[in-house]
Amino acid sequence: MMLNLLQLATVTNSASVPVTLAVSAMLGLFLYVMGRKLVKVAVGLCGLCIGAVLAFIGANHLGVSSQVMLVWVIGGAVAGVLLASLLFRFWMSVSLAGLVALAVPAFSVIWQGTTATPSTDLGSVTPPSKLVDDATKDDLKKKSDIPVNQFSVDDVKKAADKVKESVGIDDDDIERVRETIMDVFQEAYDFQRSHITGWWESLPTDGQRNMTITTAIAGLVGALLGFMLPYFSASVQTALVGGAILLSTVHGVVNAYAPAQAVWLPNEPRPLLITLSLITLVGVCIQWTLWRKAADK
Repeated sequence: MMLNLLQLATVTNSASVPVTLAVSAMLGLFLYVMGRKLVKVAVGLCGLCIGAVLAFIGANHLGVSSQVMLVWVIGGAVAGVLLASLLFRFWMSVSLAGLVALAVPAFSVIWQGTTATPSTDLGSVTPPSKLVDDATKDDLKKKSDIPVNQFSVDDVKKAADKVKESVGIDDDDIERVRETIMDVFQEAYDFQRSHITGWWESLPTDGQRNMTITTAIAGLVGALLGFMLPYFSASVQTALVGGAILLSTVHGVVNAYAPAQAVWLPNEPRPLLITLSLITLVGVCIQWTLWRKAADK
């Protein structure tokens, strides 16, 4: 089942539905068209954030002063950016290897289809948000009360409460949104997993072994292509993610404003994978056309 953005938007206020869908459409279109140009910047920003956080944790563990901690954080951020940029080809190689490896069973599903009977009863699935008991919540609260240098968690909570009061959001709204997001993700995961599991179990032993070997070989080929052609790898991945967001947005728009037409949208794994494959192919062609280097430069 395609993740329905409408469920996420209607939790707090029905007026947020068009806003959520509009933001989703812009984000998906941005990745779909601009992903090739911005992926290296995104990798650098991730390295910056990770380096700064790790430096902050290390400095806090050593108990350095605030002035020295600032130097640590800046140094960690710079080191993170440099390391992430140097390893850009490596990240693209690893990510494309995983994507190509997953493409093998995906195309097998497209070719053969999946079994019609789901192997999981979605009604019996307990949402992840229900699995945290009161004892676990108390433990987390105790851990969160540990002060960081001269800044306490209570100060942060007070500032967050002021922000929530200023925008008219209470704790119940936040908890309801969190539970709904987790439930929607769990439902979508279980729905797809039930079909994929049924397809895998329908394969004979030789077929499962051949599929495993083919997937491993495809992963190695993807790793090689990602290392040699990092920007092509970025185009494929961002076109896939952006296309998935756009398709999810279409589901949300149809379910919000024309629910009777929702039956025409792809929901089963086979038509969904075919649609995503075609959307990704078009996205890669668009990015290559817009952002390829001219031959005379």
